[in-house]
Amino acid sequence: MAAIDVAVSDILINKFSCFTVLLLVAVCYIVKKYYNTLYAYVLSKFDQKLSRSKQVTGLKQTLFSSMLPAKAIVEIGAGSGTNFQFYPNQCALRCVEPKVEFKGYVDDSLKKRGEHLASVEFVQGTGELLSQIESIKPGSVDYVVCTLVLCSVKDVSKVIQEVKTVLKPAGKFYFLEHVYASESSKLVRICQNVITPISKLLLDNCHHNREPWKALESAGFSSITYQRKSIAKASFISPLRWLCVGIATK
Repeated sequence: MAAIDVAVSDILINKFSCFTVLLLVAVCYIVKKYYNTLYAYVLSKFDQKLSRSKQVTGLKQTLFSSMLPAKAIVEIGAGSGTNFQFYPNQCALRCVEPKVEFKGYVDDSLKKRGEHLASVEFVQGTGELLSQIESIKPGSVDYVVCTLVLCSVKDVSKVIQEVKTVLKPAGKFYFLEHVYASESSKLVRICQNVITPISKLLLDNCHHNREPWKALESAGFSSITYQRKSIAKASFISPLRWLCVGIATK
């Protein structure tokens, strides 16, 4: 009787193990197949919430206020296109985005807040290979824009060098990035270091503890002006707790 019980237990365990493996395989397949679609949806909702933040909107308005009309703009990681409203009239915009799933959101934003632009082109690509995109020639761009993107690129220094390559002489790189807290904010830094492995896994390589200003300072721009700002109302785990906002000129 005991032998039968053991045999039955072994069968149940084996069946359970097979079911668990099959379930994990199915979950992994679904996540892999639909991750980009889900990510684009979640980020579009985050962008909508961000666009209602008076502090962030004010920072963007100030940042982009020096842009002139009828210029060539490249936005790296355009996401759902929430920056369109800040660009001057009659600019030619190229949205460089690695995930084609964002195109529908970009098209919607174009209808809502991009009618003043001369043209908008969605280009699937990455910041690390910016100068290799057929429609973006070296030395052809007036302005390059990055907002909340350098946190998740594979190589920050490579992206910045590519930005420099495609900019015209005296062209400008506009950036607004969530970054590592100041050394005096030890508790925030601890939270950022704890969260980063999780956000890298779930949020497309998003780092909460990057310091992109260091790569900017060593990139060889003729001038760089930036501020590291703390948004006090943001929680310790919010990516907006610490921001780096500025302009680098080639």
